[in-house]
Amino acid sequence: MHNSREFFKAAKNFDRKTATRNSNIKDKDGKLLTQSAEIKGRWREFAEELYENTDHDPPPIIEVNPSTSEPSILLEEIEQAISKLGNNKSPGIDGIPAELLKASGTAGRQMLWNICNRIWETGEWPEDWVSSVFITIPKI
Repeated sequence: MHNSREFFKAAKNFDRKTATRNSNIKDKDGKLLTQSAEIKGRWREFAEELYENTDHDPPPIIEVNPSTSEPSILLEEIEQAISKLGNNKSPGIDGIPAELLKASGTAGRQMLWNICNRIWETGEWPEDWVSSVFITIPKI
């Protein structure tokens, strides 16, 4: 009773038919790739092409005047962002679930606020924050 999540999980598995997974993809030339290493290589190639900068003009240089810089991030903004995080979601590449951030209390929010302000002021992102993980989900 009062556990709809378990009910829907059981209902989903009740009439599940086993489907064969077709994890074959094609390369640029249309050749079918079947080996795991080839498929991973193709996904890497796809992602690199997707984010490749085709604009060969250098980015404009923007000079920042410290006297006119934007204000720092407010602690209330961090608290508001944390409160909007959904529960029961997969954690990101860092492995930190939303529930942990919500339960971190004042000290945890203060630490996150300090980190975000340091990034805001220096413009230097931590290496872990610029990583992407692609998880391919086959169509069934």
